[in-house]
Amino acid sequence: MAGSANRIIAGGNVFGCWTVDDTITTPTVGSTYALKLYGNIISTDVARQDSGAYNITIEHVEDNATLQTFIEDSVSVAGNVEDLLLEDGTNETSGANRKYIAAVRGGTNGSTGGARKVGVFPVRLSNTSGGWTQAGETYNRVTLEFEGYKLSAPVTLLATHLTDFMTTATPVTLTTSKPYGTVVYG
Repeated sequence: MAGSANRIIAGGNVFGCWTVDDTITTPTVGSTYALKLYGNIISTDVARQDSGAYNITIEHVEDNATLQTFIEDSVSVAGNVEDLLLEDGTNETSGANRKYIAAVRGGTNGSTGGARKVGVFPVRLSNTSGGWTQAGETYNRVTLEFEGYKLSAPVTLLATHLTDFMTTATPVTLTTSKPYGTVVYG
């Protein structure tokens, strides 16, 4: 196909997130997945917000006790995620919901080597996550909604975090100039 090197078709069918603590000088990212969805994703919507943050909505058919535990452990009933408009015009998301660094694997761009589009974003699970649609003779379709937030300190995902996402895994650092995340090709 002429011009297909500049086009991306379909998704990568992989989503993963790791816990993160960015409130300390040298932030730490968990070494194992807090949640990994692989092969059961119906659709992924990555929506950039006015603030620069990325919200992610995933519809998938993986529905088990592990997923329910992740949802219950991620959302705090004591503190909702709330957007704050600070005096300097900066939007900030606050709340008690657990923080994650998420990676979304996209399709390949048809270039030599098959580089994939990969989004890496700081997120919290929305309190409205975990609902599902069910009907006779079809799999439950569970919806997860992640809301982006601004990192308070730079964070690096190692190449070992991204081996399921990139054709050739390389580290990705979210710096103070990219506190809402970034999209890379690898």
